[in-house]
Amino acid sequence: MNLSEYFDKQSIIRNGTFIKTMFPKTSEPYSICYAMQQFHLEVALSNENISAIITTKELSSLVDEDLGLVLVENPKLSYYQLHNFLVEKNLTPIHTEHFVHPTAQVAPTAIIGNHVVIGEGVIISHGAIINDYTVIGAGTYIGENVVISVRGMQDTYVNGEFFPIRYAGGVKIGSKCEVLSGAIIQKPYHAYYTEIGDDSKISVKVVVGHGVKIGCGTMVAGNTQIAGNVVIGEHVWIGPSTTIADGLTIGDYAQVKIGSVVIEDVEHDQQVSGNFAVDHKRQLRIHAKIKNGQF
Repeated sequence: MNLSEYFDKQSIIRNGTFIKTMFPKTSEPYSICYAMQQFHLEVALSNENISAIITTKELSSLVDEDLGLVLVENPKLSYYQLHNFLVEKNLTPIHTEHFVHPTAQVAPTAIIGNHVVIGEGVIISHGAIINDYTVIGAGTYIGENVVISVRGMQDTYVNGEFFPIRYAGGVKIGSKCEVLSGAIIQKPYHAYYTEIGDDSKISVKVVVGHGVKIGCGTMVAGNTQIAGNVVIGEHVWIGPSTTIADGLTIGDYAQVKIGSVVIEDVEHDQQVSGNFAVDHKRQLRIHAKIKNGQF
């Protein structure tokens, strides 16, 4: 889509093309974002996937000449208005296919939305809700009362009021996964997927936030809460009742012990525990000192 197909001529400094609205750090090519502060603009300018920017007159001189450029008084408002327009006009579908493999077993009480792809041998149990724009890989099991591709708490403030955002995202679950009873997997409002890798297990009453990416062979134990846009690597263990703050990265083969509250990145093969979570061996030493009356 060209900027000139939506914005008025007075606001367009340089015409450009884009496919979808996204954030400055996006990995989606041909994206448009907004920037109201120099820091966010610098992030966008360092990202080759950004093809156009909505910003203010004050920041306009910093924008590269090869990028589309729109100048408005309130970039955030204009951005979300554009986003809603694209979704309402169905201009950013992440896929259009709807298919249920003949070998899939879908319980009669399950609810299946539109543009849902269910692979070979998938089992969907009673009471499960599979909302629009969900893809489920072959051999995956979906437990009772699981809800997939549900909206998260992503409404945002514009001019001091909540702005109702339209949702364009979905959820993609790999092959031979298990999503157990009562789990909830949220979709992002941007046009991309929350992703669960092959051979991963999401246990009972886990909440997976919008835009999360979970690698292959990872296990997330019951009652865990994963906030939005977290990246979890391959073969990771997340213990029961863990809470992970938004936007963090958990490295491959890491272990997050039971009840941890994670507020910073976890390295490859690292083990962390506690509230707030730190290196697991250090946590054990601290616990031993407390138990022995040294603190």
